[in-house]
Amino acid sequence: MALTILTSCSDTVEEPIRNITAFPAPSFDLPDLMGQNHRSDDLKGNPTILAFWTTWAPSAVMQLEDLKAVHQQYQEIGVKVIAVALDEDGIRDLELFSQHSEYPFTILIAPPDFHENFGGIDALPTTFVINSNWQIINRYTGRIGLIELSKEIDFLTQPKE
Repeated sequence: MALTILTSCSDTVEEPIRNITAFPAPSFDLPDLMGQNHRSDDLKGNPTILAFWTTWAPSAVMQLEDLKAVHQQYQEIGVKVIAVALDEDGIRDLELFSQHSEYPFTILIAPPDFHENFGGIDALPTTFVINSNWQIINRYTGRIGLIELSKEIDFLTQPKE
């Protein structure tokens, strides 16, 4: 299945509506499904989409499909997509889930209280848009669509004048 995300034809991309005041993104060092640790310091300098999700929330699982499309569309220009799993049974649930699904982006396993570092999570999925200076510039509670994600990334990656 091929997916093309179309955006405006103008030279300047309009800034998406911001629902938070920018603040520094927390640092982290978390394992992926294979046990390899990933550090936030390695993401600095790249726009990053960081989505909190869980295997038991259907909208969070659907969000992963949107993230897959975003990853495929923008990986060549350095955009990072990270999904942070908040499953209560941790690795066991994720291993079962990953046997039936494949994602090209990094899925990290977080301890139960990790989301508190980001101001808490009221619903899953919750997605943070992080600029290359490692500032959280937007937060979406609930599923964010491809159009909104594309607008965020297009704005972050447009050439600065």
